Amino acid sequence: MNVYDLIGAGVGLWVMVGLVACGALLAVTQNSRGLAVLASLGGFLGPVLVTSDASHVTLFSYYAALDAGIVAVAWFRAWRGLNLLGFVFTFVVGAMWGFEYYQPQYFDSTQPFLALFFVFFVAVAVLFAWRRPPRLKGIVDGTLVFGVPLAAFTLQHRLSGGFEFGPAYSALALSVFCAVVAVAIRRRGRESMQLLTESFVALSVVFGTLMIPLAVDGQWTSAAWALEGAALVWVGARQRRSFAVMSGLALQLVAGTILSQEPGQPAGDVAVLNIQYLGGAMVSLSALFSAWILYRHRDQPAGYLQLSVAALGWGMLWWLGAGVGEISRHLSGLDQQSATLGFVAATFATAAFLSRRLDWKHLTYPPFLLMPVMVVMTITWLVTASHPLEQWGALAWPAAFLAQFLILWRLDEDWKSEAPVYHCGTLWVGVFLMSWEGAWLVEQLVPEGPSWPFLMWALVPLAVLLGLTKVGTRMEWPLKRHWESYLGGGQLPLAVAVAGWVLVANVHRGAPYPLGYIPLLNPVELVQVLSLGALFWWSSASAFGVTGSERATGIGLLAFATLNGVIARATHYLQGVPFRGPDLWSSAVFQTSLSIVWTVVAFIIMFGATRLKLRNHWWVGGALLASVVAKLFSVDLEGIGTVARIVSFVVVGGLIIVIGYVSPLPPKEQAPPSK
Repeated sequence: MNVYDLIGAGVGLWVMVGLVACGALLAVTQNSRGLAVLASLGGFLGPVLVTSDASHVTLFSYYAALDAGIVAVAWFRAWRGLNLLGFVFTFVVGAMWGFEYYQPQYFDSTQPFLALFFVFFVAVAVLFAWRRPPRLKGIVDGTLVFGVPLAAFTLQHRLSGGFEFGPAYSALALSVFCAVVAVAIRRRGRESMQLLTESFVALSVVFGTLMIPLAVDGQWTSAAWALEGAALVWVGARQRRSFAVMSGLALQLVAGTILSQEPGQPAGDVAVLNIQYLGGAMVSLSALFSAWILYRHRDQPAGYLQLSVAALGWGMLWWLGAGVGEISRHLSGLDQQSATLGFVAATFATAAFLSRRLDWKHLTYPPFLLMPVMVVMTITWLVTASHPLEQWGALAWPAAFLAQFLILWRLDEDWKSEAPVYHCGTLWVGVFLMSWEGAWLVEQLVPEGPSWPFLMWALVPLAVLLGLTKVGTRMEWPLKRHWESYLGGGQLPLAVAVAGWVLVANVHRGAPYPLGYIPLLNPVELVQVLSLGALFWWSSASAFGVTGSERATGIGLLAFATLNGVIARATHYLQGVPFRGPDLWSSAVFQTSLSIVWTVVAFIIMFGATRLKLRNHWWVGGALLASVVAKLFSVDLEGIGTVARIVSFVVVGGLIIVIGYVSPLPPKEQAPPSK
């Protein structure tokens, strides 16, 4: 045919079919696997080596005859090498022809051959599993079982791409076919075929799932490869074939890499039901499924535990990336932030639930990220929103905190060392957001009174601080179980925040609109006094090892700073002095008031120290009195008017005389009681 042109291409090819058939018959009769491979190799190479103008119908008919011979051999012998040889040649040559020569008018003459080849090699895979010795239960040729549908569907996508929803219908047909095969195998009732049945069920689910993105978008290859890789991992782990496991993981890695490098496509009108999201979701679910399978087989000496952790990280990265990306394509602004927060919270709450349900320890790690995400989202909200519950934030933030507490409760035993950090963090973020929301609500009620919203930054943490202390250990979880986080060290930042607010309030103008200003009976100063009293009570009720003297000193310093703020504010409202540092400092009334009040405070401290025999406290009062004297001569004497100067010197001098009479010297320290 080729050298001498004595016979035509059609005759030559069919003579070759006869030779291959004879070789296959001899191979089966003599149980010679090598002879079968040699005969088939010669047959498949025939059309490749012979240059002819034979049509594709002739070529595919010839290959169909050869493949029918392989099916016949598979009926008698389980020769995996022969099966793989036929599969590779048939689909590689078919793909090469389709890439170079296929045109839509060839559909009617090409589609039947593709369907026939697919059925042939599915039959070969089933016969291979059926012909294995009974002692080798569960042996499945994963390359054929999963490779044949993948290769066939790749070519089918090429053939049906010119028809509306052609690839989607093709996926549906494959799903139904795999389901029928699974049912047929299961009805045989053979235990060794159980794994093959599960494999075809998995393929049916894969192609049924793949039908959805194909109906919306034609980009499918990466998603199909990821699902194929997950199936290979599943079969490889069950059959203890490390090569199959590594191949499946590598296929998923390639699929994810290709998908990530695809140029961005328009999001379209349909959210979620598009290949950009579903492709990423399939890569993610494939990796997560692989991670779970590897974790279940972690006792195998093949590094499956480490591979499970890597696959879990890869899967979670794709899941979050696909979800956040889909949200960003369809939403913007606060809607996008709210949806992202809700999506992340739901993801990690589900992971916490499944970690116990599936007995999967590694799945307890991803929920660690919810608290950092909440902190980042809080900062983002500060930049873009006027209050936390704006728009969909009213749903997103409560859902996030609910998810966080569900995670803390669900993983209470797994997070023993990390629990305090996450309980404290949840408390602090919650108090901050409640303070912010409270300030915004008050601002809406009293828009012309800037002092009223300012109060909420003290009242909310103060209420939480006192409420937790009051409730105490009456609530088993989380208060009693995590005492240190809610009733111990976790409260300290709240107390520091309240103390910081008391200090900052001293430089706040404190306009009491719509009320009039009355010293100590205005909103800011009332909350300052309330905060001082509450901090004193809290410090006495908490267990920080603070002595009464240390507690009194700390609150006393805050009270002294508050008193100076009251003087500045009174000077501003009652004397009309602008509430600015330089204007107040140059005010005679302000300087005189400071001198008199400081002296009165020094008198109270020194008199009390003498009565209670507190030597160190007497020295504090003495230092304050010395400061007043220095201030009289450095400030009051030079920068104020005559009347104010006289008042300062007369009042301060009189008080100094009284102090010298009632407490002239520091008292001796009281001796400790004898045991």
